[in-house]
Amino acid sequence: MSRANLDLFEADLSASLSNLQRILNFYPLRNLASNELFLIYLCKNVTALILISP
Repeated sequence: MSRANLDLFEADLSASLSNLQRILNFYPLRNLASNELFLIYLCKNVTALILISP
């Protein structure tokens, strides 16, 4: 493979990886899952406190 072809291949691969990274951005999903787990934990504890309270 010539150097010019290799450079072109590397540039194309870099652009493809950049696009894939943009598509597969899991940070919002991770934050959503974290918020959901927090709310489930909070609801269970509040429910337990309500049931235990006289």
